[in-house]
Amino acid sequence: FDNVDTTDVETLADVVASAAASTQERLNDFAPQASWGDAHRITFVSPMRQSGAGSEWLGGGDYPMSGSGETLWRARYGFNDPFATVFFASFNMVSDMSEREEILTALPGGVAARVLHPHYDNQIADWHAHIATPTPLTRSAAQARAETTLTLQP
Repeated sequence: FDNVDTTDVETLADVVASAAASTQERLNDFAPQASWGDAHRITFVSPMRQSGAGSEWLGGGDYPMSGSGETLWRARYGFNDPFATVFFASFNMVSDMSEREEILTALPGGVAARVLHPHYDNQIADWHAHIATPTPLTRSAAQARAETTLTLQP
């Protein structure tokens, strides 16, 4: 358990105490009663503008992020930046095996890849609030739920 960056030989207790002090120092930027999500964040960015001026309008926003690599709300944080989300579960699904018409899904983003399209980021808030969207599996279920129709002509 020795920290090879020092001249002393540390014990396990020394290393744990040092890690606790380092963690407390990092958390001093947050309120005394801060939650996991106050420190751990997820930011949805556009590939067109990942940072800097305008990035907040092209991306999907910044949200508190819960979870870890070992939970259902899966997320992983950076080794050198332990409060920034590096990757996360990008699709959640609940399937009732007796239900043949639809499944429940949560998609962090939207269903359109075009920036500024109304469906580009319209599902982020529901995903973050753990609200699942009924997603039809059959043609008849999709047609019954359709709000608009797009007909493609050759």
